[in-house]
Amino acid sequence: MGAKSQSAKTYPVPIDYFIGKLRAVGTAGLNVALKSENPMPNGVWFRIHHGTTFTSWGEKITVTLTDLGGSTAVDILSECGMPTQMVDWGKNASNVRVLFDYLEKGMVAEPQAAAPTASPAFCPSCGYKLPAGARFCPVCGNKIQ
Repeated sequence: MGAKSQSAKTYPVPIDYFIGKLRAVGTAGLNVALKSENPMPNGVWFRIHHGTTFTSWGEKITVTLTDLGGSTAVDILSECGMPTQMVDWGKNASNVRVLFDYLEKGMVAEPQAAAPTASPAFCPSCGYKLPAGARFCPVCGNKIQ
């Protein structure tokens, strides 16, 4: 069994946001290609391929989106393209981080009308609605300015 890396996060964002982002992942400059989109009873999963590079024989990436009724669970698994490859030099973990960064970039939060000294109504990193006076996001751990 080859090397792999997996991580999961839950976002207070509808599943349609992530579906749109993943359908456009091949044009995002990440050196990946969307290979398939597959429906599930409670969501959808995508197969993405990362091409061969100097440091890798390529990776198979599976992104599973689960609809939680207004929130979305996102699970990303990156596996080496060759099943016998035992060392990935950190490439699989890097793929997972890059895809989460891509999915989180541009997450739209509702406009806020808070005073400059109050904490923002939504986390600027993941879009989660913050409790009053929050100093850290309870979902992604981002420090709130």
